[in-house]
Amino acid sequence: MPLADRLESWLRDDLGGAQWAWTRKELCHYLESSDRALRLAKAELVERGVPVAAGPAGGYYIAITEAELWAAYHQCTTRIRALAKQARVFARLGEQADAMQLVLDLIPEEEEASP
Repeated sequence: MPLADRLESWLRDDLGGAQWAWTRKELCHYLESSDRALRLAKAELVERGVPVAAGPAGGYYIAITEAELWAAYHQCTTRIRALAKQARVFARLGEQADAMQLVLDLIPEEEEASP
């Protein structure tokens, strides 16, 4: 069974929710996986629409309540803002050096055409 499916099964076995968050170290041990493979499996589940969230104290869980979904949403938007600040720093440095051209394509072309 693919790692993403095993991860989803493992997280759902505990009925989901933040109180059942598993650390990456624990998940790597039980699923016999590397940390990188686990993070890729988590990303694959998110792409499939599975609401895998990361707890503030660490660990992955499946968000099941409205509060957990909003907390995961807030965590994502906070990360996006931090990355945007970092991107602006790089852009400014690139403009100052006048030797670097940055093109940030944040939305794939196929998504741009969607309403």
